[in-house]
Amino acid sequence: MDSTDVVSRMLRGERSAFEDVMRWYAPDVLRLAYLLLQDRDEAEDVLQESLLKMIQRLKSGTFHTRNGSIKGFLLTCARNLCIDRLRKKVNFTSSEEELVLLESIPDPGDHPGSKEQSQILQDRLDWALSQLSVQQRTILILFELNGDRYEEIAKALHISMETVRKSLYRTRQRLRALLTPYRGE
Repeated sequence: MDSTDVVSRMLRGERSAFEDVMRWYAPDVLRLAYLLLQDRDEAEDVLQESLLKMIQRLKSGTFHTRNGSIKGFLLTCARNLCIDRLRKKVNFTSSEEELVLLESIPDPGDHPGSKEQSQILQDRLDWALSQLSVQQRTILILFELNGDRYEEIAKALHISMETVRKSLYRTRQRLRALLTPYRGE
C-alpha cells in the first residue's frame, strides 16, 4: 500500500485508486464510526463524508502523503464528524429521554436463557462503552478491533504514543470498574 502511488492515481482520476482506498480503509473507518455512533446508516454517511473530504483536499492540492497517511486522514476525519454528530444529539436530548436511556440499562438481577443472557451482556457492554469519552472509545476500537499498533494510532490521531498507551490503560481500568458489578452472573 503505497500512499504516494494511490494519491497520484487518484489525482489522475483512476477509478481503481478509489476502489483500493475503499477496499483498504473503508472497513476500519466504518467500524470506528459505527462504534462511536451506534447507527449503521450514520456510520455509512460518515464514511462517505470522510471520503468526500479527502477527494476535496486532493482536488484543491492540500492533501499530501507527507502530511500523514490516507488511513490517518480518513480516521481523523471520521472521528471528527462523529464527534460533531454526537454533539448535535446531546443538544437535543431532554431529561425525559435521559431517564428512558437509564431505565433501559439491564437489571443485574435478571437470569434469562442463554440467548437473552447474551443480549443482556451485549447491552451492558454497549452501556459501558457509552460511558467512555470519544477519544477513549476511538483508541480502544483502533487497538482492540482494528488491531492497530500504538504508533499507528498515535499517527492517525495526531497524539503521542504515550498518550495512546495511557489512554488505553485508563480505558481498560474504567471498563473493568463499570462491568465489575456484573461479574460472575
